[in-house]
Amino acid sequence: NKTFPSLGHLDADNAFGHAAGMKAIDHCNEMANIQGIGAVAVINSSHTGAMASMALKAARKGYIAFASTHADSLMLSHNGKRPYFGTNPICAAVPREEAEPYCLDMATSMISRNKLLNFNYFLEYRLRRSPLLKPPAPFYIAYRNNSF
Repeated sequence: NKTFPSLGHLDADNAFGHAAGMKAIDHCNEMANIQGIGAVAVINSSHTGAMASMALKAARKGYIAFASTHADSLMLSHNGKRPYFGTNPICAAVPREEAEPYCLDMATSMISRNKLLNFNYFLEYRLRRSPLLKPPAPFYIAYRNNSF
């Protein structure tokens, strides 16, 4: 749905985040082609994860693209006792002459959620079997069961 000539709203009807993101970037490209800019807010979708594929789609057509998404409260604040912040990924892609677009796709936290999941897996399963293994992340970045 278009709310203004350069603003849109997409109800993804609980669709997979990547599919919703691709549809949103297509709408943005259509609006930007006419208005010079396009923005779409997506609701009712799952997390998009890495957004480079969406932003690069626009950048390869000559548009500067910025994409962001929500994230659940998974990260503690400094000295926090419960998760408060999300990793809220952001992505920017910019076209370049005679080269692939520049793309920055990152989490806004010190580490991504996937690294935390890998660290948890390491603590739960691998360390028990091989106590001399090196952890995939420093211990000071993860908080688990009220201890570091």
